Amino acid sequence: MLIVCLCVCHTRVLCQIVCDRLATWAEIWQLRIALDKCNIQRISNRDGVNITDCSPNYKIGAHVLHWSDETRDLEVIIDKKLNFNSHVSAVAHKAHVRSSLILITFKTRDPIVLTQAFITYVRLLLEYCTSVWSPYTVSNINKIESCQHWSRYVWYAIF
Repeated sequence: MLIVCLCVCHTRVLCQIVCDRLATWAEIWQLRIALDKCNIQRISNRDGVNITDCSPNYKIGAHVLHWSDETRDLEVIIDKKLNFNSHVSAVAHKAHVRSSLILITFKTRDPIVLTQAFITYVRLLLEYCTSVWSPYTVSNINKIESCQHWSRYVWYAIF
């Protein structure tokens, strides 16, 4: 569950109220919150800002929430600058690994079968939630495209 609470210096109390209401709501509906997966993240484009400066400790119930530079929600890694560099790197790595596994595990070398396997298993990773993390920097675009170019190069080398 991702709860976004925009906290600026004059709304610290409001953020704690949101956390308290979440705990009350979960208790009323008899839902257990996975407190070990809950954290706080400051999103800012300024470097050198310590996340604990000017920031109180927020709690859900008696559990103190920890500060984090990155948050994973629905398999999308959200970092403090919203540039998604770490997410793109993770997706590119998973796509390379999965492409390699396709070549290792599939006995056939039929290009139609391998292309369908790539579309089914690898392109799914590369296109998941792109409306959220759409790569806009040249380096991120190159990382994503390198997966496709690498697979194409290796497969054409086989044939």
